[in-house]
Amino acid sequence: MVSPLLADLLVLLAVFGGLCFAGWEVSQIGSAVAAQKLGGIFSAASAIWNALNALAGAMVLVVHKLGTGFLIGCGVAIAFAYAMFVLLGAAYFRLAFARR
Repeated sequence: MVSPLLADLLVLLAVFGGLCFAGWEVSQIGSAVAAQKLGGIFSAASAIWNALNALAGAMVLVVHKLGTGFLIGCGVAIAFAYAMFVLLGAAYFRLAFARR
């Protein structure tokens, strides 16, 4: 059985070796190729950001088209549902722990 300290040391050595190897590889491939590889990673993140931004814009348009009355009605319905949830939870709690 391996002690926890020895396991931690082995993990830290593996991480350090991986970082040294990655640094050596980056120095060997040159800055242009590294910038191209990093650009590929950031382009994927940019695509995800653009998709989320489009979804947020669509949500804003939907909220504007629904109207104020509908949104207030939804808010009131959610408030009543939450109040009912709390009141029924309290009633069931009292029922469960009532002395008989």
